[in-house]
Amino acid sequence: MSDFGAAARMDWTLQGKPFESLSLRWGLPLLPHFHSTFAHSDNLPAFEVSLDTLLLQQTDSVDRAWARRFAQRTDVCLLSRLMNLGAEKDYTEGELKRLFECVEEVSPRWLAFTVGFNSHRGQSLQTPLPIPKTKEILNHVIERVNLIKHYTKREISLVNIASMFRYSFDALSEVEFWNRLVDATGCKMILDVPAFYVSLYHAEQEFEQELRKLPLESITSVRVGAMALSTQGVVDAECGRLSMTHWGLLEDVLHALPANQHRAVFLKWFEPLIPAHDLAAEVINGQSALIRLSEV
Repeated sequence: MSDFGAAARMDWTLQGKPFESLSLRWGLPLLPHFHSTFAHSDNLPAFEVSLDTLLLQQTDSVDRAWARRFAQRTDVCLLSRLMNLGAEKDYTEGELKRLFECVEEVSPRWLAFTVGFNSHRGQSLQTPLPIPKTKEILNHVIERVNLIKHYTKREISLVNIASMFRYSFDALSEVEFWNRLVDATGCKMILDVPAFYVSLYHAEQEFEQELRKLPLESITSVRVGAMALSTQGVVDAECGRLSMTHWGLLEDVLHALPANQHRAVFLKWFEPLIPAHDLAAEVINGQSALIRLSEV
């Protein structure tokens, strides 16, 4: 058994005084080489599954079958990073039908979409880029979100992405944009902690102050990952080891969230191949941080 197979037997749900009425579960990306690792584990973490990958596959494909099986045993979040909520191109009936069929097949606890765009003038991008924060774009995103809600017949969550710059024609701040989007759609939010920090850093805004302005009651779960310094400032690396600064941000978020909700803390680690012992070390560090919080 791998090192991470042993780590999977940990108590993934924290029981502590500050969070005694709040269920927190660690979550991991469900990468193909993890399938067999967790196939027979009793204490499962939550899993974050790439919806974009599943949409390219046929019904009852191997990956869809794994996602469905784990969704029957633990919390699964189907997350799309490339549904292009900010794009001009409309979704086709075929795209929406495949989306509905995939969601029905897997039946996840959370269905989430990244708010960004990943194509421009017909050229596809491999990662979502931040959208301009204007009232016109906001209304456009609201329409697309409501369309997805209508077709999937499910509550959906929206995920923020990092922005290392502001568009010259931005009319809304990061927090103003999210408050209006959540209010208009009734959607939930999965807060990407490092992405939120990066966006505020480059907007020269203070993390704790802006965090309190978010619609905290709508945050269903959070995502955590590595941040790094570059010649351009702070970037959201989505891989590598998590710093103490990063765990400090997570603590701030967990203390700010309302109690009595079931949430997962998803590790954003999307390397194609991840050494089991490295990922286990990060999970153990994170679990230790939550236990330490419970003793404060």
